[in-house]
Order: sequence, then C-alpha cells, then structure tokens
Amino acid sequence: MKKIGFLLSALAFFSSCDDGDLVFDELNFSNKEIQTCQSLYYKINGKELLLVNLSNNSNGIVLDENAPLNQVQSIATNSTNQIIYRTYSDNVSPSTICSAIPPAQPVVVSEYISNPGGLIQYIRRSNVGFSNNKATINYNFTINFNNLTLSNDISEIKYENYSFGTIVYRSNMLNFQFTNFSVCMDQLISADSDEELILQLTSPFSFPNQSGEVSYALSSNQFILYHLYEGSIVNQDACSPKNNVLKEQWMATQGEYVIRTTEVVNAVTQNVDALKHEVFLRNVTFVKEGLSFHISELKIQEQTQPI
Repeated sequence: MKKIGFLLSALAFFSSCDDGDLVFDELNFSNKEIQTCQSLYYKINGKELLLVNLSNNSNGIVLDENAPLNQVQSIATNSTNQIIYRTYSDNVSPSTICSAIPPAQPVVVSEYISNPGGLIQYIRRSNVGFSNNKATINYNFTINFNNLTLSNDISEIKYENYSFGTIVYRSNMLNFQFTNFSVCMDQLISADSDEELILQLTSPFSFPNQSGEVSYALSSNQFILYHLYEGSIVNQDACSPKNNVLKEQWMATQGEYVIRTTEVVNAVTQNVDALKHEVFLRNVTFVKEGLSFHISELKIQEQTQPI
C-alpha cells in the first residue's frame, strides 16, 4: 500500500495545472473492464483513467469479500477514500498505475478528485454454473457511485448516480472427483485434495455386502455436504473437523445418493475376490445462500474392497 501511495503522490506531482487540452462531455468507461492493483480499482479508456483509490483506508479493508451477499455496502468519499478521473499525455497501461516506480511517460495532463460526501457503493454477488461434471462459483462486486462530484478546483464533474461496473474477484470450482471412502459412524466421507463430500445418515453406515444398488433418499435429516477448503486436507483425520479455512459449503437435501455394488471375479479361479462400489449422485440439487445447481446423474467415485 505504501508503494501505491507513493505512486499516486508521484503522479499527482507530475500533473499539469493546464486543463486547456481537456474537452469533457461525460465519463466514457461503460464498456471497459474493471482492473485491480492491490487496493485500486480502475478503468482505462485510451488516455483516460477512472480510479477508485482505497489505499489509505485506515482499517485496511478494501471491498469486503465477507460482506453479506446481495446487500448494499457503502464507503464515504473523503481525503483517503477517493474517486479519481485523469487524462494523460498518451495511452495509459496498468504499469502506469501499478508500478512502484512510475514510468516517465505518459504524464498526467489533468486530474479531478472526488469531493467528500459522495458514496462508493458495492454489492457482493455470486453465481454458479454446472458443466463438464464441475460446478464453478464466481464471486463479484458491482460498484456504483452516488452523489459524485469530481473537482480540480477550477471545474466540476457531477453525477447523481454512476455505474462503475462489475468485477469477478474470486472463482471456486467443485470437481466431484474423489479417490477414497472413510466410514465415520453415521457418515460416509469422500475426500481428495482440498474437497470432501459427506453423506450424513440417520444411522451407522456400512457398505453393501452383495451385488445390487442401494439408494439413500436425501432429506433434511439425511443429506449431503460438499466442502471446499483452503489448502489440502489429505493428511488430516477424515472423521475429525478440518483445520483449514472453509471456502465453500453446499448442502443437498433433495435427490439420491446411490451405491452400486458388483462382484469382482478372479479370472483364474472364478472366485469372487472383491466387491466394487461405485457412487452416483442422482437428481441431486445443491444449495447455498439462495443459489443452486442440479446434477441429473454423476458418478463421483469407485472403490474395490477385497472379500
């Protein structure tokens, strides 16, 4: 943050006080994507820059990634939380904004800084899609400005409402591929890498001991939890709570958890040496915070147990 503060100060130092080259109609960034650099959120349009600077925020929070979904959060513009509009002598690039040592070119031709009393408002949203046997969850911020006045002490740019845009700040993926089972009393737990799937039952679990298909109908008392963690959980006790930060928790109370068991016959002796258990999710709907995705049928795991 110190680097960014230095950069902004340095750019301001090189700013020209002559606005003679600026012909302003309106802020024209609607089709430009939001980019980030630590605590800066910005858009570039050729020689123009529109930037939200939160680098001096006293509590260290930029846009809160833990804010409640779909609720408006507000940050007041002041001497540290600023919206800045600039024009440059030439086209702007991310290195112009984010370099610890700013390049010599381009230089700032004009700069407008937000007056106190405006609002930087944002809403944290998420969406989920299921394809290729994987669920992808995207988290984004939609940012708007309210009661915005940008000033260069000579003239002003005013907007009652201005839509800055939407930026995806994190994507998580649920892979639905597991390599082992753990029986934990009334739970059957599948885990791999940073993910686990828990079948919560109303009675102790045991694998089928003969060929056939066993189906567990999901309900509010018999359900599936899908966990995605920060970092690997492979070396942790499967039946104990994990030490890692939990990134995602999805729950399914509709559909079926299916175990299909077949005999494995020894080709030489013709004896049944093992039972192969294949796990399927059938017509399962996972939900989280008002979002959902549906799986018609998906094989997620298989394991062979010697007899």
